[in-house]
Amino acid sequence: MIKAQPVFERHFDFEFTNRCNATCSFCPRDTMPKMGMMTKEVFLKTLDRCRELPLGQEPILKACGTGEPLINPQAVDFIEHACGEGFVFNLTTNASLLTGDKAQRLFAAGLNQLNLSISATGELYRAIYNLDFNLIDRNVKDMLSLDRGACKVQVTIVDFEDNHEKVPEIRDYWKRLGINRVSVVSTQNRGGHLKQFSQHAFKKDYEEEAWQIIHENGMSHHCFSPYLHVFIGWNGNYYLCCHDWTKKFPVGSVFDLSVSEVDLLKMKLTESREGCKLCTFDIVNQLREKLIAVNDQGEDPSVLDDKIAAIKPLQTAMKEVIGVMQTDGVLKLPSSVKPD
Repeated sequence: MIKAQPVFERHFDFEFTNRCNATCSFCPRDTMPKMGMMTKEVFLKTLDRCRELPLGQEPILKACGTGEPLINPQAVDFIEHACGEGFVFNLTTNASLLTGDKAQRLFAAGLNQLNLSISATGELYRAIYNLDFNLIDRNVKDMLSLDRGACKVQVTIVDFEDNHEKVPEIRDYWKRLGINRVSVVSTQNRGGHLKQFSQHAFKKDYEEEAWQIIHENGMSHHCFSPYLHVFIGWNGNYYLCCHDWTKKFPVGSVFDLSVSEVDLLKMKLTESREGCKLCTFDIVNQLREKLIAVNDQGEDPSVLDDKIAAIKPLQTAMKEVIGVMQTDGVLKLPSSVKPD
């Protein structure tokens, strides 16, 4: 009996644009470099790179990036083209530009998932986003009235200081409208660019202890995000990951390098943690945060144990991933990870 080939999903994040019509207080918008729009030429070349993935890797495409994708006037055309080519495509939007016509075209094209980034309602929404919630509410309700086919709809709520007390109420609001997929996520400091959420990332308290935990548990310090998520800027440049808001770490262009070639360049950056040291998503910093909570803030030691248990499966797998890349020069799904 032939065993099924394990599939390593590579999530391609297309930055249709880094422009946005919202001014979210949890977004480092003021650190963004030159603004622009992805062209059809860049989009089509990126699709070519998706097709080049080695055996065992499956591309999952999404438009999220660092801006509002629907600002790009070709956004819906791009998604229709990709879906027509047989790619799985997801879209993240704040819904302000999601007209009924656009939604209908996206559903007809075969959009796989529509992610609505809406972290508040009413006047609180305006205070956070500087957009009119009535417009968002109307667009979402109009969208829900359409035949969505197999498309999944999800609302993502960023839980942070300004809306924390209201999160259960916000979640319930969307569920009452029939959106059962509601994800609540915590804030990340976007590679250190959101200084109000940086917490302890700029310090080195308990760094030695964090490294000891990594080694004792057979884990890798390499962050998985740059490898599972392939970020393509609007200009066709690959970047280390979506947390590199200042575009400080470009790793080549889709016109020059394949994804496999870029993986090897990323490995040098994640090995040194050059682009990760100030990021709250960094594995060392995640452990440091819990060590500080236990040793300096009096929290129960179980919070550190829970964090280790949460990151250990993926980080032990990453150790095998990096080892294979160093010897074979290609990213492969570890034998310890079983396909769904």
